[in-house]
Amino acid sequence: MNPFRSVLSCLIVPCAALLAQAPELRATPFVLRGDAVDFVLSGPPGAASLLLFDLTGGPSLFLGETWHLGLTPSLGVIDAGTIGSGGFRTARISATATAPIGVPLYFQGVAIDGTRPLPLAATDGESCVVGSSRSALIEDYLDPAAMGLTGSFDRSVRGRVQAAPPRSRTHDVPPVGGMYFWLPLLGPLNAVGVRTQSVYRAGDLGWTGEPELLVAIRWRAGIAVSSDVLHNIAIDVSHSHVAPDYRTDPLTLLARFPGSGLAPTFAQNVRAGETPQRVFQGDYTIDPASLRADGYVPFPGIRSFAWNGVDSLLVDFRTPRDTGSSGSNGMRAYLMVPTESRPFARVYSYSNDPSNPVDPYLVTTALTGDCVYYDLQFEFMRVESVAISRWLQAATGQPDWLAAYMSQSRPQGSGIALEFRGARDAFGQTATSWSSNLDDQDGLPFLQYRIRFTAVPGATLLPSVDQLVIAYQ
Repeated sequence: MNPFRSVLSCLIVPCAALLAQAPELRATPFVLRGDAVDFVLSGPPGAASLLLFDLTGGPSLFLGETWHLGLTPSLGVIDAGTIGSGGFRTARISATATAPIGVPLYFQGVAIDGTRPLPLAATDGESCVVGSSRSALIEDYLDPAAMGLTGSFDRSVRGRVQAAPPRSRTHDVPPVGGMYFWLPLLGPLNAVGVRTQSVYRAGDLGWTGEPELLVAIRWRAGIAVSSDVLHNIAIDVSHSHVAPDYRTDPLTLLARFPGSGLAPTFAQNVRAGETPQRVFQGDYTIDPASLRADGYVPFPGIRSFAWNGVDSLLVDFRTPRDTGSSGSNGMRAYLMVPTESRPFARVYSYSNDPSNPVDPYLVTTALTGDCVYYDLQFEFMRVESVAISRWLQAATGQPDWLAAYMSQSRPQGSGIALEFRGARDAFGQTATSWSSNLDDQDGLPFLQYRIRFTAVPGATLLPSVDQLVIAYQ
């Protein structure tokens, strides 16, 4: 039996006064072992209330409310009663002598609202950490923006610092300065047996420096779209160190940096230490009805690729020989340097002999390359957001930073990462590099932290942090 349901069953009863406003809970954020934890639950006078406890912070949706409780077997009631005439109810627990050091305890208040179809109204979650040192920096996020937090977190949320909801971005990449090329081109839509690599610089992709998920790729139709099926094609995506420089000499009109493009060996174009990600493999049906109003046609649905927002993107197409495919569709393209083929915007391999086609899954070296730049459309989803603190000061000049205790509410699949850097003054001059290891900041009296959130696309619930306690001595 779900313990949460049994706990809440006692609430579905009449009450003396209806809840006319959202209840609010406050709790002592940090205590030493044996100290009491105090609570204040505010709400309309006379409203029935419960104070719930759990060992994890959720979140979950139940009865129309968001619960920042894990709904574990440890779930229990630590106070029940009625909100007083002054609009609040106080409670205290003192059984912290055996509480584990650094493990957050999670709390949430409940009141009854008879005007709602489901008569439960929950407060935001609260938490308390039991520590071993009285020296600690305590960040209780009643109003994160007013506390000086900066970054891309959701500033509309109070009572906790919460990830921004995932945001999508669609970016067309017709180049600046390229010359539209109208002649037929061998490419990934032509089933003659071809492997093609194309590179797109961060600037081509509308980069912001923030990591994003690549969730869709589309091609711009250069001619009328016709029905076709390409069998067993593959699309690989990776980061690349290659950033072609297409500038030309004003006198010769030749490329100033012809060697800045892709290398003929396909593997050399992938960023060192990285393995390309296969985002699609299978049959690709081209349907004229899929042509969008903006002129782009979707490639098959891809697995998302985590782009770091800084490096170039390398897109690798493999299209096997297929006599059953017409290969009649063409992608809009541009010549980046009309006077010569370099620097290579793409490299590719194929065979002019139909009886001996290239196997795109085996070939490792390009036959040739050119400065042909395909007009693609990329759709990104930003699932990462960040909250950065102001510089915090320890009460001692040479602190030994002990541990950081974070009370978090993290949906399945999401992420929360905590990093620190230290400095000797409040301006962060000569600050250390960001590190997940708090010990790296020992001896530095000023500390700054950064919370990195990763949300799940399409999820209703977002990761958040209720409070952060950083202990030192």
